[in-house]
Amino acid sequence: MNALADIDLRAAVAAAVIDTFRTLLAMDVRPMEEAPPPVGGARRMVATLPFAGEAAGILNVQFSFDFGRRMASARRGAEPEARESKTAVRDLAAEVARSVGGSFASALNGAGYACMLSAPSVACGTDFGVRSPNTERFERYGFQEDGHAFIVEVALRGREGSHSSGDLDSPDGAGRIPNGNLREIDASDYGSRLAEAVAAIFGTLFALKLERVEPPSAADPVGMRFSASVSAAVSVAQPEPRSV
Repeated sequence: MNALADIDLRAAVAAAVIDTFRTLLAMDVRPMEEAPPPVGGARRMVATLPFAGEAAGILNVQFSFDFGRRMASARRGAEPEARESKTAVRDLAAEVARSVGGSFASALNGAGYACMLSAPSVACGTDFGVRSPNTERFERYGFQEDGHAFIVEVALRGREGSHSSGDLDSPDGAGRIPNGNLREIDASDYGSRLAEAVAAIFGTLFALKLERVEPPSAADPVGMRFSASVSAAVSVAQPEPRSV
């Protein structure tokens, strides 16, 4: 099994970005020899996509708001000069991040590191970057189209004991788990899997070490709080009917 350090992230990211731009936007981008250094002050869109599993970390895509408008126009077949709204650019950023992230996750799965994607978050500002030291690899890649830059940052680390248990089926490119047996689903230890995923994301994003609390109600926050939810669905393979 390949070590995490041996995965060709540059090739995986380049293939994901080039394919996304061609299929989603009908645009061609060229990889830069070196990504431009992070520079504050320029207004840009950033879409961040966390992933967890045998490989955990985050992937974010960054581009200027002007390039985002050009991309949004290309997405709907309009002229590049069209004045796209901020909402349209935000939606486009999330869609591009999902597409790039899905292809990147497929590359990780192919290297033996099964992982599942979370929903992307999008922000607009002037200073963004991955600064967590709790990663095995951090890479920054740049792509260019007609003078516009498209940046991808990847922070990655492997889960301790990866490949030893074999308890996580490889998802497809969209982060979906294959059809499962109903009894296997009922017997799955979701609490442990969720605890591992949360600990991995907090360790990678914030360099914070979380410990699982039993019972869970003991960790309930008090006072004003923030809550976010995500829906999930599984496809269950039904047994074939038997003739009598």
